[in-house]
Amino acid sequence: MNTVQVNKSRMYHTTDGVLDANQGLFARLDELTAAHLKFKGFLVKIRDYRQVQEADQSGLTETKAILRGKLGTLTLKCISALKAHGVATQDEVLLGKVNYSKSKVGKLKDPVFADVAHLILTEAQGRLAELSKFFVTEEDLAEMQVLETEFRAAMPRKRIADSVSKVSTQNIAEIFDAVDQLLKEELDVLMAPFEFTEPDFYHAYKNARIIVNYSGGGRTPEEPETEETQPES
Repeated sequence: MNTVQVNKSRMYHTTDGVLDANQGLFARLDELTAAHLKFKGFLVKIRDYRQVQEADQSGLTETKAILRGKLGTLTLKCISALKAHGVATQDEVLLGKVNYSKSKVGKLKDPVFADVAHLILTEAQGRLAELSKFFVTEEDLAEMQVLETEFRAAMPRKRIADSVSKVSTQNIAEIFDAVDQLLKEELDVLMAPFEFTEPDFYHAYKNARIIVNYSGGGRTPEEPETEETQPES
């Protein structure tokens, strides 16, 4: 959530607390009770969406980075061996296929990197006997194949997690709009008569409805007017 939403969320929960503490005063007013329950339902949705939005995705990123590092090391090892073999046999076609430097491999985007790793793996598998003298083993190629599969699987998991987070961000924005509408068009209106019958409850509600800007700058423009903020006549 952004700063504005965080500050609004604090106001929502403060307002809910005031209503909870004074339920006995409006128990007979079915319309206010129903609006309060609807308000609570929105707060639950905000909590749920926020948990999805702010879920720690660092593990996914870290896993993908580790896989890329291991796969990259084996890819470079095979490239070195294939280049050595190409020079030894004067195979210009092979040298053209494996013309990748360490820096170039490191700069490749993930999907391209995976394709290059697969290309190098395929070339090495077809020449395993010749590459053994350049320190490439069957175990290297087996591990490289597993790492390629795991790395390709890790890429969409991160994209899916990012997509879910973006959807939750949009959902949160829509819920905040709905809560603001509920407060202004229903709860504020239904609370107004209590100014004359239960003034302490009413003013506690009005004070709870003030959005405190915790990032600095005092009250926000969206806060409801209280007696203290209303202009003098």
